[in-house]
Formats: sequence, C-alpha cells, structure tokens
Amino acid sequence: MIREVVVLIMVLLYSGCSSKNESKMRKSFKEEISFNSKLQKSEKLRLYDEGEVKILFTATYLNGEQSLDAENDNQKINEEFIVGLYQSDADQLGLKSREQNLTLDGKLPAKVRKLSQSDPLLKNIPMANAWSSYYHVSFPHTGKKIFNLTFENDLYGKGELKFAKRAKFLLIRPTF
Repeated sequence: MIREVVVLIMVLLYSGCSSKNESKMRKSFKEEISFNSKLQKSEKLRLYDEGEVKILFTATYLNGEQSLDAENDNQKINEEFIVGLYQSDADQLGLKSREQNLTLDGKLPAKVRKLSQSDPLLKNIPMANAWSSYYHVSFPHTGKKIFNLTFENDLYGKGELKFAKRAKFLLIRPTF
C-alpha cells in the first residue's frame, strides 16, 4: 500500500515538473527551428583587398517555395531579399551607387529600400549588427528554382551567392 502511494506521488511530481518545462521547451524548440530555417536561406560573401576583408555582403532569401506556386503572371511574386552590406572604407557607398551593382541572374532589382536598424523586417534574418547597412531588395520573378545573386564592386571585384526556392534534403544510404 505504501509503495503504491509513493509511486503515485512520484508520478504526480514528475508529470507536474514536465508540464511546466514542456511549454518552455516547445517555445525554445520553435525559436530554434525558425532561426535554423532563416539561416538556411542566408548566404554571405566577402570581398578582399590584400588579405583584408573590405566588403561583407549577406543576403537572406525571403520567398522560398511561395515563389514556385504561381500558375500565371498575375500570381507571380517578386523575389525578395534582405541584404546586409558592411564596407570597411570610410566613404561607404551603400547599395545604391554607381560603383556597386547587384543583380539576380543578370537582372537589376525592381526596388531597393534602405532599412533602419529597428525595422521589423530584420527579424527575418538570423543576425543583424550595428555596423552593416540593411536593404529590402525586390527583383522581378524568376521561374528558375536555382538562381544566382551577384554583387559587384568596381574596386574589390565581384562574387556570387547561390539560392534555391526549394530546399532538397538528400538521404544517403550506405550500400554494402
């Protein structure tokens, strides 16, 4: 009889503790999944001069699979990015300048809007810092599933970032 009461009390104690921590654990898990999915859609590019990073360019693709679902021209949505730009030079050019160019598979952006450090759109990227300038960049819709975002600076060169509309996970099974 005493054993059953002790077991019942132990079960009640464990279940009470787990229910309190379970909601915290679920919330933490959801935040972690959200962060990781944003991180998967983000790429970075460094442009160097004599071994020193002169430009750090980051881009986060916002659309994902939504951009694949368009059946006709009226449903097609623009390709949206949040772009971060850090330039070590004192005269930071910003994204809108003649000395720098940003293209998506050779096409110029349809719209570029500079974001403030407190803009709610910055919650869509894994990490924002105070020394970078951030922009919301919109390109015309592309039907491609994989595309290149190219950043070019007249002084430091250019680099490409590859993005995909649909993340594909490969299962690798060992063969014996």
